[in-house]
Amino acid sequence: MTVVIGLTGNIGTGKSTVLQMLADLGAEIIDADKLAHEVMAPAGPAYEAVVGIFGPDIVGPGNHIDRQRLGAIAFRYPQAMTSLEAVVHPAVIARTRELVDQVKAEVVAVEAIKLLESGLADQLCDQVWVVTCRPEQQLERVMAQRGLNEAEARLRMEAQPPQEEKIAQADVVIDNGGTTEETLAQVEAAWQALDVAAPEAETSEGSQEAETTVRPSALEDAEGILHVLNTIVREQRFTALDRELTLEEEIEYLGGLGPRQAIFVAERDGRIVGFQGVDLFMPAIGSMAHVAQMGTYVLPAYRGQGIGRQLFAASCDYARQQGYRKIVIYVRATNREAQAFYERLGFEMAGRLRRQTLIGDEFEDEIFLETFLEEP
Repeated sequence: MTVVIGLTGNIGTGKSTVLQMLADLGAEIIDADKLAHEVMAPAGPAYEAVVGIFGPDIVGPGNHIDRQRLGAIAFRYPQAMTSLEAVVHPAVIARTRELVDQVKAEVVAVEAIKLLESGLADQLCDQVWVVTCRPEQQLERVMAQRGLNEAEARLRMEAQPPQEEKIAQADVVIDNGGTTEETLAQVEAAWQALDVAAPEAETSEGSQEAETTVRPSALEDAEGILHVLNTIVREQRFTALDRELTLEEEIEYLGGLGPRQAIFVAERDGRIVGFQGVDLFMPAIGSMAHVAQMGTYVLPAYRGQGIGRQLFAASCDYARQQGYRKIVIYVRATNREAQAFYERLGFEMAGRLRRQTLIGDEFEDEIFLETFLEEP
């Protein structure tokens, strides 16, 4: 029987961090807040009703609802928020139920900021986990992650019920106000209490890596690579890619790799579970020929098992052979898990690119990271 965890917490408390920890432990994850975007898309079940309530002024390019315009109304006027939720919540619950019914994992973690208020917890969840932190941490995170000034950030925070109301309804409370290690210890303890099997952890250097094969990609790997990529695109949390690719596009890309480009794949039990690309950072500029860019993609159930590190080692060996001396990576500012992963590999933050990526109808910052294959 599948255990459904409902994960919630107020804005800026770090729900996504805890959600990723659950994914690393083997949970299937569903982001109900992202499903709200889906149901309000032009073909979504809530689109016509939302536009009917708030008017055509909230519609932007491509007939998509401009969430900044919508939010400016909904967060300022309580009655408008109530009207919006009355339309969106039932559609999100229905879509979440569909996804939960398709899951074969022992644990499903459903993240939703309105988990309790929407009725989703009562209808679908076996446990409620609430993530908390100190108010000053919330404020700092909301301003940094969403590019808001202090007044705007406080308006978002004050539009939500007090954290204490959520805590009162929680089966598990995760205090995310300390270090990552302290948060992980709480998550692991609560996971153990579920009494479900978790993927084997690395018990010694290379113990998990021995089960994984890393090799250069071949054209026939296109379908496996595409499955990994599109799975991560559907998560809508880790990549700036905003649509799923087709098999034809992936085959064309693999077939067109240049002499200093490569894709390395990680196989487990005959299945591609991750890949990493190495590419010229700025191919049109000869003076930048020593700089490569890289990206790492691993299926949710296989994260935290040393696969990314193996891919990185193979990619670095290849990069050195091709004359690269430096590797750079762009990471979404909200993707703290990837930032921590690359920092463990020796990358350092080289800058923050503000409003760099348009995700849906909101701009996000990106973090620019670099590492050297030899001392600079």
